[in-house]
Amino acid sequence: MREVYTDFDIPVEPGKVWRALTDFPSYPQWAPFLESVKGNAVPGETLLVVAKAPGLFRMKLSPVVQSATPGYNLRWRGVVGAGWLFAGTHEWLLEPQRDGGTHVIHRERFTGLLSWFIAPLLTPSLAKGFRQFNAAFWKRCQ
Repeated sequence: MREVYTDFDIPVEPGKVWRALTDFPSYPQWAPFLESVKGNAVPGETLLVVAKAPGLFRMKLSPVVQSATPGYNLRWRGVVGAGWLFAGTHEWLLEPQRDGGTHVIHRERFTGLLSWFIAPLLTPSLAKGFRQFNAAFWKRCQ
């Protein structure tokens, strides 16, 4: 398995972070990398995602929401061909902090036979895109 992993702290409680994270209609106004997300944060729902990481082509994806627990986590999974060939699981974990803020883990895990070849090509650009998204998301939550 290959992974892009980022984490950061937001001085805002998890419920407010969750509301900003799942306000998909607002993404075109503020979110670099994830240019648009259409659908609902409901397990089993298929989303329409347009992503553009720095240095990569614009990708149109149709991941399925695997988990959506308010104030805790959002996870979706997209596949190319069959899941055993190549899949990516995009996830945010929201961890409450003693000071009332939230520690956010934002990651993508790649699995499948082709992940060993494709993930190393995508990882540097995706990591940059995640950092850009995280910075804009931090501002959005304030």
